[in-house]
Amino acid sequence: MRVPLPAASMMTESIKILFLWNFNMPYLII
Repeated sequence: MRVPLPAASMMTESIKILFLWNFNMPYLII
């Protein structure tokens, strides 16, 4: 199954943002 390039880049960007949020949330909460 091929994914269009813009959609794939958006997915990777959102995944990166989610990872950053997961790593930064504990520091923000403290």
